Amino acid sequence: MPFHSATAAGNAAPKWVIVGVDIGMTCTGVAICSPDKTEPGRSIKPVIIQKWLGNTMLENKVPTRLAYKAGNTRPHSWGFGCPSLEDVGPAMAVKELFKFYLDKPNLVDSFKKNPEAAPGTSRDVITWYTDFLTALYSHIVTHLKAPPWNVDWNSAKVEFIFSLPTSWKGKDKLVEDFEDIVKEAGFGSEGNCSAVMGLTEGEAAAVSTAMSLEHKYKRGDTILVCDAGGGTTDICVLRVNRIEGETVDLTLLDDPRVLGVGSLDIDDTFEKNTALYLSDLEARLPQSSEHIAHQMTRNQFQAIKTSFGTPAGLPIVRIPVPGLPVDSDERVELSRDKLTAMFDEQIDKIFKFIEKEIEYLKWDQPRTEISYLVLSGGLGSSRYVQTQFTKEYSDRGIKVLFAKETEEPPLAVCKGLVIDRMQRICHNASVFRTRRFRSSYGILYSERYDKSKHSGQKSIKNSLDGHKYAENQIDWIIRRGDEISEDETISRKYSRIVSPPNNHSSNNNANTTWRDGVVTSDLPPASLPPSLHSPGAQVICYIVSDLGPSPDPDTTAGITQRRKSSISWKKFLQVDYDLLVYTEPDSLRFAIMVGGEPRNEPHAVRVQWINTPEEAGSADGSREEGSESQSGFFVGL
Repeated sequence: MPFHSATAAGNAAPKWVIVGVDIGMTCTGVAICSPDKTEPGRSIKPVIIQKWLGNTMLENKVPTRLAYKAGNTRPHSWGFGCPSLEDVGPAMAVKELFKFYLDKPNLVDSFKKNPEAAPGTSRDVITWYTDFLTALYSHIVTHLKAPPWNVDWNSAKVEFIFSLPTSWKGKDKLVEDFEDIVKEAGFGSEGNCSAVMGLTEGEAAAVSTAMSLEHKYKRGDTILVCDAGGGTTDICVLRVNRIEGETVDLTLLDDPRVLGVGSLDIDDTFEKNTALYLSDLEARLPQSSEHIAHQMTRNQFQAIKTSFGTPAGLPIVRIPVPGLPVDSDERVELSRDKLTAMFDEQIDKIFKFIEKEIEYLKWDQPRTEISYLVLSGGLGSSRYVQTQFTKEYSDRGIKVLFAKETEEPPLAVCKGLVIDRMQRICHNASVFRTRRFRSSYGILYSERYDKSKHSGQKSIKNSLDGHKYAENQIDWIIRRGDEISEDETISRKYSRIVSPPNNHSSNNNANTTWRDGVVTSDLPPASLPPSLHSPGAQVICYIVSDLGPSPDPDTTAGITQRRKSSISWKKFLQVDYDLLVYTEPDSLRFAIMVGGEPRNEPHAVRVQWINTPEEAGSADGSREEGSESQSGFFVGL
């Protein structure tokens, strides 16, 4: 049943607040919404924080920057409070553009040819992230406590949701490190607050653009969202499954893809060309040509770049050089042709990137045709970029859509985070209700050894029942390309043989605990291996279950006491249980049920997992032929 508070239309302080945070390469956006303030039948409209410390104007985002003074480990200022580049003194440093350096391999690779040019170490990047997020958290709290929100921090429920760079998908350790930094900065640490990692930037942008544009999609439409930002371009392909009132059900047809191309590449080209031109004037400049070029790029060039493609754009722009007399004739000339070439170089890369995705979809899903291409992100808000995209795709029958207001595309990610969560709360359904799996997932089990079926595999004799088994067989419960909705539960029945508790032992439950192995494979469904003895599958985690200290087969459903043979007094327990798999936004959640009772600790793992060799090695079935085992055995029913 949809949730709507009685205070929906009133002015009372909200008791539940959702905050979406998008840490951008150059700027950070924050969107806010409350279920208490959302009226039935009305569309979800996140509100953007526009008031920032150090700035008297309303701005939709705050610069992702910090300023430090020499000898001081605490930041001097952040965001708009940081000094402009021309005002940075010799005892001060401004840190920016560090977003992707939290990924250590990215930091190393970026400065492999010139390590001395690296902005800092991995430890430094963690410090910058923590300091920036600490300042951001304090500002958000102050903003929410003030009118018009008037949030009571002692009683209100506040959920912080952070977007993840698309390039971080599958990098679980990196995501965990980021989550630790977020919590260290204060998010989710007070009262009834929480902080979670949400959709990737590509997914969040897709949610926002699909829900926010005035265009009304219909069932079956396929949408390619291109979120072109400062440092990267994300593309995401969606299919519209269902539209009911103010809710929408979308399916991701492929994992979001990321390309290392953005508006900063245009900045880099201008900066290099300008530094080369200024090198001849080095003797007359107050600082190095590289420093002055960087200063001009971050200041005057931004306005020129933003207005390109609009009536305000000029054929030739002559930019004054900082540090030279005001009446100096020395200017950096930038013609329309040169600026066009800078844009076109990056746009062409994006076109090729999109073309590869379209070709992949034709191969993977031949009947799928792109209906719409939606532009978002900072670079996507450029009128010139929008014009070039329209020219490129309109003749191919793909309608290009973008927000009419240039300030909207850069806000797509933070708004998308909030919209997805709000739809869950108000309508009990995620925007991505249906998931299409890019990989296959299976469960390890053991089955009675058959020479013909298990040729080449070792047989393991179980000392409890005396039978020989083939270990590490795989029951593929999800196959690549399967589409599963959130309300759909995958269920499998298994049996396991365990030792009964020894009433004379101080460790009664030692033999009633077992592990269920989960494996994954990227192979086509028709080529999936039947066991770990064939290549192509990796163990990614184990689900630990426990029957408890003294399971009684006479009173516990699902547990049966058996004997090794009719002439043997040796007993064992057969446990019949259900393994349930629930699909969540970015993970699969497992539950082990014996007689209707849960027997495992709650276990959720991300859909894109990393193989752990030390775990995989314990399940390779490498014991010698004829050796005995008293560990539990999976038997698929």
